[in-house]
Amino acid sequence: MSLPTSPREAHQRLETLSRRLADPATREDARLELRALADEARGQPEGAPLRLVTVQVSLGTAQEKLELLILPSIFSPEAWAQTFLEGLLKVPLEEYDGRTLVEVGAGSGWICIALARFTKLARIHGADLNPQAPAVSWCNAWLNGDEALVSRLSFSVSDLLRDLKPPQFDFVVGCIPQVLRAEGLPELVTEDDDAQALHDLS
Repeated sequence: MSLPTSPREAHQRLETLSRRLADPATREDARLELRALADEARGQPEGAPLRLVTVQVSLGTAQEKLELLILPSIFSPEAWAQTFLEGLLKVPLEEYDGRTLVEVGAGSGWICIALARFTKLARIHGADLNPQAPAVSWCNAWLNGDEALVSRLSFSVSDLLRDLKPPQFDFVVGCIPQVLRAEGLPELVTEDDDAQALHDLS
């Protein structure tokens, strides 16, 4: 499998894969293609149309490695996001049992995936303003989890909580990038905008 040559092609590939992963009839082949694509993206430099990054998540002595596909329009996991996740995992984990959580600004979906790995949250929803984020998140969920884990996750496009429908969530969390000003940023961005415009909006 060859790597996409542009961010647009990379997003289209992940969008197609996410649809095929959602369908039990095509899921097995799509998972094989996803793994092959991830292997091709391994070692690609920052700014490449598609790259694979690895993140270590720790809880006490337990450690999990997540491999994440990243488009140029999506933030790569950074130290401040690691600190955010560490804070979420310092909550007594039984407080999450059977409850629901939404993450605002989910990006690549990695924090939602980590929470699904380490907690017994019943439902975890990742919302992001970037219209490319859900396809990336769904692919990353399948790259790092089985059907049982993925069944507890969902992802969508939303400006904060504006476009989310009930049910209500027990927890609303977010580690949203801070900016000093927003002049010059478009009010509405679509999947057809370039990767830099989507990254800037995020």
